[in-house]
Amino acid sequence: MSLAIIEKACERLRKQLSSDERVTVQNSANIDDVRRAISQIENHLAARQSLRNLDRLTPFLDAIDRLTKPIDILCNGTPFMPFAWAPLKLILLTAQHHVHAFDKLLSAYGSIGLALPRLARYGETFPDNHQFQQLLAYLYGDIIEFHTQAFRLIRKPGWKTFFSSGWGRFEHKFDALLQSITQTSELIDKETISLEISLAHEWRQKSSEHAAKQEKRMEFEQREAVLRWLEVGDSKSYQEDKLELLRSHCCEGTSQWLTKTRDPGMASDWQRPFSDLASRKARFRKICSMLAISYALAAQILRSLCIQMVDLAPELTSFIYDECVMSRSNPSVSCLKAIVPKLMTAFQDIRIIIDGIDEVSSSQHREIIQTLASLGDIQMNCKILFASQNIPTIFSSLKSKPQLKLGEKALSIEKDIDLIVTASLQELSDRHSGGIPESILARIKKSIQARAEGMFLWVYLILEIVKGEGSVDDLQTSIESLPEDLAGAYD
Repeated sequence: MSLAIIEKACERLRKQLSSDERVTVQNSANIDDVRRAISQIENHLAARQSLRNLDRLTPFLDAIDRLTKPIDILCNGTPFMPFAWAPLKLILLTAQHHVHAFDKLLSAYGSIGLALPRLARYGETFPDNHQFQQLLAYLYGDIIEFHTQAFRLIRKPGWKTFFSSGWGRFEHKFDALLQSITQTSELIDKETISLEISLAHEWRQKSSEHAAKQEKRMEFEQREAVLRWLEVGDSKSYQEDKLELLRSHCCEGTSQWLTKTRDPGMASDWQRPFSDLASRKARFRKICSMLAISYALAAQILRSLCIQMVDLAPELTSFIYDECVMSRSNPSVSCLKAIVPKLMTAFQDIRIIIDGIDEVSSSQHREIIQTLASLGDIQMNCKILFASQNIPTIFSSLKSKPQLKLGEKALSIEKDIDLIVTASLQELSDRHSGGIPESILARIKKSIQARAEGMFLWVYLILEIVKGEGSVDDLQTSIESLPEDLAGAYD
């Protein structure tokens, strides 16, 4: 069981490492390799006149040195031993150029080192029993868990921006880890193993659960405060419901031609299949429909983007809370313009689709387009697609940008409409258990195709009318009286 605890902890850490870093860890023969790396880092910092008192690491390094022999016996030839010290080298090399993060990590490792056991009572001989090995496994697992959490903090996109808020979220867990290390070390040093080992697992579990509850409580309270700051009320759920409704209307196979468009100026990232876009890690895609926003102001859109990013990356809540809520900033356009690009750095790639901007008052077009387009200019990982009718107030603001004019893609649109009509009529036929003659279905399809003129909304409304007919006779009547335009379809 002791070895299993260590193996699980090492496996969690491995997942945070690249293949090259795993090799580096395995090839680290002893803690002297880490000491040499620390000396090199100290020289680099001295050359930059940025010394950070790396002596704070001495308690940790000395403690790991003391633990090497008993843990080596416990690992018994397995490849887990270097995980105690080697990750520290990688962490320091990554964080050395970020003063605040570097200081936090140095202090944390120093505290862990001071909490680790002295082992003074044991000399060169260590108890060869299950209880002692169990405590060592707990200790080793806690050390590796801290390495793992440290890697998580410094490996996310935009980690330098979010380190402070991320550390704030992590502090409850760190306190629990430090308490666990302290109590386990006391048991080892006091040689009270036989009396208290049965309680060790219980208080470790309770400490971990308490830290998790504290973290969740803090997350909930901060999220509520951020939502209030963003003034997000029922509009959020309304937007989600609207988006889900629009998604349910999608027909498989349509719009695939968009990903194959080779129009000059169209960014290659938009040309990749959307299934590929969705599969890549840390991908953020936001569809903002003006139908789902009762009043189309740039601030409202930016607020919506904020909350969508928070939903996808909850750790951003702490950042907004620290940067905006605690500073009592107002969620104005200027404030949101400053915070949104920072939030975007938490994602590898961002694709924002703004649909229906032509339904907003023309007096707001310029402000909205300039505000959102600036995000793409500031953040290289952000691309924005505006879907709209070609009206002067919109075209003038986007004329310098690459454009895809659907009016010039009539054949592709006709194919999409054909897919939609075919799928809907098949659904209608299945509902009537095949009782609708193929000739009538063919007439309906031909009639819709002849009058569609590229209007997807008209096609959707007509299909809803057709689906609502209860008999074959009613279907035949509806074919003869199909409305010619959207107004007629709504009547």
